[in-house]
Formats: sequence, C-alpha cells, structure tokens
Amino acid sequence: MNINQCDVVVLCLSHFAGGMELDAIKMTKGLTHAGISTLLVCKHGSFISQQASLAGINYQEVRFKTKFSIGLISKLREIIIKQKIKNIIFLGTSEIKSIYFSLIGLTKVKLIVRYGTTRSSSKKDLLHRWLYSRVNYHLCISEHLLKNVEKIIPISDKANSGVIYTSTNFMSTPPQKPTKKAIHIGRIAHGKGQIDALQAIENTDIPLKLVGTGDDKNYLLKLNNEIKNRNLEGQAELIGYHPQPQELFHDASIFLFPSHGEGLSNALIEALGNGLICIVYDNTVFPEFKKLGFHIHLARDRDIEHLRELFNIILINFNQEIELASSNILLARAIFSQKNEIKNLSDILI
Repeated sequence: MNINQCDVVVLCLSHFAGGMELDAIKMTKGLTHAGISTLLVCKHGSFISQQASLAGINYQEVRFKTKFSIGLISKLREIIIKQKIKNIIFLGTSEIKSIYFSLIGLTKVKLIVRYGTTRSSSKKDLLHRWLYSRVNYHLCISEHLLKNVEKIIPISDKANSGVIYTSTNFMSTPPQKPTKKAIHIGRIAHGKGQIDALQAIENTDIPLKLVGTGDDKNYLLKLNNEIKNRNLEGQAELIGYHPQPQELFHDASIFLFPSHGEGLSNALIEALGNGLICIVYDNTVFPEFKKLGFHIHLARDRDIEHLRELFNIILINFNQEIELASSNILLARAIFSQKNEIKNLSDILI
C-alpha cells in the first residue's frame, strides 16, 4: 500500500518470524490507531509482509538480496523522499549500513534504532562509529538492554538513548489457577531453559508443557532424550507451535522459565499479566521485573538445585503463591500497555 506522506516509517527488514517481527506489526498498528500516520517497510515476501496484509495496515515491501546493496539503498531513499518521512524507527541492526547511505543529505529525518536482543560483539570499531553516527536515538526495550547497548554500540555525543517497554496484548480476562501445573513458552533452542525446567520438575508429580518451535534438530533430539532418560514421558509434554500461547494459561498455574538470558521476554510478561507464578534465573533482564514491583522468583543463575528448591517451596505454599501472583496482573497490564508504549514513543518523535 502507498500513501502520500508519513510521519513515521517502522522499518524491519527481517525474513524471520519472531518477537521482533511481531513487534513491528504491533508498533505500526499502535501508532496508526493513535492518529500518527505510519508506514511499515518490510522485505518482500517476508512473514512481516504477510502479517501486515492480514492486519490491513499501510505497508510497503522492498526487494533486496543482501543487507548492503545499491538496490536496498536506492529503494529506501525513494520511499523516504517520496513520502516525506520525518522519523524512521528501525527494528534490527543488520541493515544499518544501507540505511546510513540511504539517508545521506537527508539531515531532517530522525533515525531511531530500536534494540530487542542482548549482544556480545562490540561495534565500537571505526566503521561502526561512522555508521552509527547517523543514529539520533538508541531505543531499548529494557534497562538491561540499555546497559548492553551502551557497552556494545557507539553512541555519538549528539544522540540520545532510553527505554520504552513494548506493549503486550493480554487476554481480556485472566484465567483462574486452581491446579498445580507448569508451562514453559519459548523458542526450542539451547539456552532457553527447557532442559533446566525438566530437571526442576523431576521427582515431583507436576505436569509440564513445553511450548515452542525451533530449527535446531540436534537440540530437539537432545530434549526428547532428556524426557525419556528422566522417565518424564507422561509428565512433560512437548506440544510445539501454538498460535495463541496465552490460551494455554487456562490450564497452568506456574510459569517455569529458567532461560540463560533474555532481552525482554514477551512470554514472561504474558504470564505475569495472567497471574501465573513465575520462576526465572537471576540473570540479564529478569531482576528488572523484581525492581518494577512484580512478585517473581529468582533462582541463582543456572543453579539447578536452587531452581528445584524454589519450585518445591512454591508447591508447599501454593495457595499463598497464587494470591501473590494475582497482584502482578494489574501491574503488568499497566506497564506493558499499548497506551503507555505509544505515549512514550510519541515523546521521542519529531
């Protein structure tokens, strides 16, 4: 779809189908509903373009083969000039070089780079200092990521940085939590905590659902072997992809998510906003939830024995824990509301 003029372009050129890509759709819809003229720019034939079409939002596809190419630079520049773009919110980092060249001479266009994942490789070399010098605002979705970005990414003296939490679409009515059942929602991949969760429920009678997909066949095989070797076939269920994971919260009371690290977990936010008792490791972003006022259990990082200890304490004090977890519902739905996110985004736009 084409429009004559836009205040904002939400730019996400990924071909994947994950949280960042869904955030691009959600952000575009939120800004549009707030009366801010917004265009989503995405890769041709991508998951994002399919979802944008279904959502009925303004979007434009671009064709390109490599992340740095004359074709991509030319097309982005054409969109920016033709539609008189004032702000670009770029979700990602891979195409920063093409974006830099597409903006040469267009000094009035504000470039906001939004970060959603923890990074380990420093970008403070001369080339990246040059490329990131064009960024006006470094936007992070958690305080943990802001610290990570300040350590990894070169932030020029003229740029600003800050945190805006992403919004979450919660179920209208939180489900009741009458039974002792656990659930883990996350990509099936090393470090996401599925195997840690299996070890936590071992020697208990608590059922566990593992929800998610992944393309690492070796890890999936390892996960299935762990279930068999620990005699958990009747207790742990690997159910794969689910289009609406929150629907599964009707049949769960404990969100067991011992991930080895997250930028900001949408699944955890959904669990908090639906009154599940949440157990995570004390690493990366998770202590931040405690500081925000949530009742959440932090096991020592990758300490299986402490994870088991906390899990058993919850089972012993189950009714009290359910009551405490219910206090998270209103807090999560306030902090991670679309109204809150869009208001904060509006404040940093031109």
